[in-house]
Amino acid sequence: MERNNFLQEFAIAAGLLIILGLFLNPFDLYMSDKTSMTVLGIFLILYLLFVVYLWRERARDEREAFHALRTGRLSFFVGSAVLTLGIAYQMFTIHMVEPWLVYTLGAMVLAKVAGSIWNTKQH
Repeated sequence: MERNNFLQEFAIAAGLLIILGLFLNPFDLYMSDKTSMTVLGIFLILYLLFVVYLWRERARDEREAFHALRTGRLSFFVGSAVLTLGIAYQMFTIHMVEPWLVYTLGAMVLAKVAGSIWNTKQH
């Protein structure tokens, strides 16, 4: 990955994390509806830029392809582990689970299986 691309990806990811932090209201700031919608709009734009960057990313050789594969696996593992912990935490504390946690984990698993099937048929 070129240094310039890395810096762009890093800047977009940092922006996403900052905006996500604002959603948690860490400084006990009260955001008006207008401010909330502005922050949400900025978040969605940064997220779309991040997705476009990831989608367009191409490996130049086998080593870069291997690194991209490992990064994807690590991302899937961390995302699914956090969702699984969220499901377990809710089951133990309030004895019910927010449906979006289950839907999100299910979508990740289905996407992983569908991607594996598609890759097997393509190659």
